[in-house]
Amino acid sequence: MGERLSFSSRWYNGAYSGDLDAAETDELIDGYYKRFAKHIQLDNMSGAISYDTERYSLALGRGRFQIGPSISGSIILSDRVNDYGYILAEGRAGAFSLSFLHGSLMADSTYSVYDNSALDTRNYPDKFIALHQLNYRPNPMWNLYLGESVVYGNRGIDLNYLLPNSFWRAVEHNLWDRDNVLIYAGAEHKLSNPITLYGQVAIDEFSYGKLFSNWWGNKYALQGGIDYKRIYDSCTLELTAVRPYTYTHFQNHTMYSHDGRPLGYELGSNVLNLSFEHYRVLREWLEWTLNLSYSYRGSEGRDWRENYHDVFAGQIDDAEVKWFAGDISRDYTLSNSITIGIYSHHKLLLGHRSQYIDDWQHRLFAAWQFRF
Repeated sequence: MGERLSFSSRWYNGAYSGDLDAAETDELIDGYYKRFAKHIQLDNMSGAISYDTERYSLALGRGRFQIGPSISGSIILSDRVNDYGYILAEGRAGAFSLSFLHGSLMADSTYSVYDNSALDTRNYPDKFIALHQLNYRPNPMWNLYLGESVVYGNRGIDLNYLLPNSFWRAVEHNLWDRDNVLIYAGAEHKLSNPITLYGQVAIDEFSYGKLFSNWWGNKYALQGGIDYKRIYDSCTLELTAVRPYTYTHFQNHTMYSHDGRPLGYELGSNVLNLSFEHYRVLREWLEWTLNLSYSYRGSEGRDWRENYHDVFAGQIDDAEVKWFAGDISRDYTLSNSITIGIYSHHKLLLGHRSQYIDDWQHRLFAAWQFRF
């Protein structure tokens, strides 16, 4: 039993001073924080209790997950968010495995009950995510998976979404279409020892009769890439396309998000993105990572916070939207980072990031990590 049961816990605490407006954009600030007159303070904790056997695994924890391989961000479930509490279970039988996840999310805004009261800021509705996924690994060269995720809330845990072997799209329809369901599928294929192809598709609302039209409800995302990986270096090229309004919904507690950040593709919707990443071990103690990306985006239906009932009021069944509708933007991003292993428990990170949206913006960064 001791070999099957494991415990883990990680906690950090930090503070920012100086330019607090710039500090609020730091990637470490992925959730709740307190801003004072001269500094920002934040902390976070993650951990898990897990039990693993050959046939099944069970876990209770606080963390975050990514579905599918990606360098620019998952189109299905992103891990670039604040941690959240979850229960996780997986059963395995031969080449098949069935996974189940249920998590407690943080709504992005409150429901006002008490006017002009500080209690308004604490009145967050309940919000949850449930996900189940079927994997098929016929051999070491192939991995195929199919699944569903649903975001729901403003009520307690729904027993309908605790049954991992049911079709949740039909369940949600019979619950009066009030929740936010995403259906997805993906595949990974190892062409040779260093080369792997991968791809995934996510589908939100759609209509069979309007599938090949410009109806706004044809909401889907596509992502594919090729990965070349050896012991001392790797290269990945990835292409992602997300239709307008893909991650939007019409209720506060059903947005595809957690604590102010999207659970779907980090760059939003109505976007075409090409990304390249190169990693290389230069010395035993020296690592270099290069990232390049280009995004072509339209402004309409780009933000997951848009309420499509407000946008298409009275025209939900007929409104249309084309790829890259709205104002066009072209974003270029270049980043380099070097990791220096000073001692076995100490690392120094140095890097820069340049991004062009309306003009070039540059950022230099450095970090020191020690682990015991």
